[in-house]
Amino acid sequence: MATDKNKITFKTSISYFDDKNILKDILIFCKNNISLLVFTALTILITYSIYMFHPTIGIDTEAFSFSKSHYTNYHISIGRWGLAFFSELWTIKFFNPYLISILSAVILFFAAISWSYLFSVFNKNRKINKYFLIPFSILFISSPFWIEQYYFFLQSVEVFFAVFLCPFIILMLYKSIFSQNYLFLLVSVLLTTFIIAIYQTMLPLFVCGIFICFLFFEENSNYTSKLYLFTFIKLLIFILLATLTYFLLNKLTLSLFHIKASDYISSMNTWSSDSLTENFNKILNITYCITIEPVLKFIHHDYVEINYVTPLIIPLCLTYILIIIINTFKHISKERRLLYIIVGISIPFFIISLPVLNANMPPLRAMYVVVLVTAFMFYYLLLTSKKKVVQYFIFSTMLLVSIWQIQINSQLQYSDTIRYNEDIRICYEIDKLVKQNTNLKEKEIHLAVFGRYTTVEHYKHIYMKGEVIGNSCFEYCNWGDDITKPSRGSIAFMRTIGINYTLPTSEEFTKAQKYLSTMGVFPSADCIKVIDNLAIIKLSE
Repeated sequence: MATDKNKITFKTSISYFDDKNILKDILIFCKNNISLLVFTALTILITYSIYMFHPTIGIDTEAFSFSKSHYTNYHISIGRWGLAFFSELWTIKFFNPYLISILSAVILFFAAISWSYLFSVFNKNRKINKYFLIPFSILFISSPFWIEQYYFFLQSVEVFFAVFLCPFIILMLYKSIFSQNYLFLLVSVLLTTFIIAIYQTMLPLFVCGIFICFLFFEENSNYTSKLYLFTFIKLLIFILLATLTYFLLNKLTLSLFHIKASDYISSMNTWSSDSLTENFNKILNITYCITIEPVLKFIHHDYVEINYVTPLIIPLCLTYILIIIINTFKHISKERRLLYIIVGISIPFFIISLPVLNANMPPLRAMYVVVLVTAFMFYYLLLTSKKKVVQYFIFSTMLLVSIWQIQINSQLQYSDTIRYNEDIRICYEIDKLVKQNTNLKEKEIHLAVFGRYTTVEHYKHIYMKGEVIGNSCFEYCNWGDDITKPSRGSIAFMRTIGINYTLPTSEEFTKAQKYLSTMGVFPSADCIKVIDNLAIIKLSE
């Protein structure tokens, strides 16, 4: 035992880590794991090469390209002042999708290495094969969840940087708790607050990382049960403190910049608006969509709207929980079992943490925690298996799942490239129609667009559509009741290729609606009507 049972206090320090410089330790780790770096880099190149060398402009990015200040204020209004700060810091004036696409891939590579490094640090007392980290890293970075976030070039660098930063904050947190270093603790709180302010769903990812490391800590050390309990309580207090600090700084930021808080984030949470029965039914339905539905879609080859969770998620979770229970009774002392099994079994449930917190399905691009949990459970099974044949089987399964993920990622990028080219074609078709019907200059013309154009209908046999990725800019912007959205999205996208029309006034939109019933549908000749300087385009009924 490292500490006498009679001397355990809430302020007890723990000698678990070597007193090494983290930067030097990372360099040593990289030097000893060249194969990990090589295979991770190759996976990045194979998985994201289409976006790296052929970036597209899609939803939100098209508007950000021409109205950065608007999006800065908007990000602050939805509590993402960390994202706004980061964006202002490095995107000084012009938006460059080529630079961002390359940089996003590079940072995602380092994110995989940082999580691999964190796991190796917490398994320092365990004799393991260093090559086990390779399938974990490949599985982690090839997840289709990342491509949904990658698609949003206006924030992909910032979000991936937060994912990269997470493991180092977790390591700093544990070191500060173990050594009673309050300066490190303060820095950890501020950095945690910062990554939450980049994207709020970093919090479940961060908390899940803390739980995983605590599981490794219990397995690879031999202290008293009280010390583990006190350490876990400190971690929970830290999470609460960092969350409260975020909310406090968020209110201060809104007040400082005189920006009204948006209801975009709060509207996603339906606990207060819907009944308890409705919310529980939604959670059950979402759980089904995350666990059962991927299996059914895989069996029936339903890839038009793909579910990004691996079809092996149910057997994976059940096998992991079984191994945790076995390890509890075989390797963990009786007085430590309860805390160990609570932490261990809670990790798979982080998959549904966001739906439970919001009683609603979050955007797929926000579910980073699913990526970590899936890759970790596979890695843990590989780590705890004793027989070579079992290790080979798990290793091979991880690689096969990675290949499946890479195929989905590549097909989604390819489909979005088709979408991008098709959107450009539609822009020129609309521009041609407008100029055939009026002699006014572009900036003098007010363009009102109604309806939607769906790319997938024209490329069904080669097209894979994600949640947002793959949606046409003339389709996605039409969701909702705001009749101005199709025009705002269309005009913003047109500006990215040098076609500059003006958004109509509210009176002009009302006027334009009166003519829709007499108009045809794009691309027919009567899909356009020009009244003075107002051009009306009808994309669909």
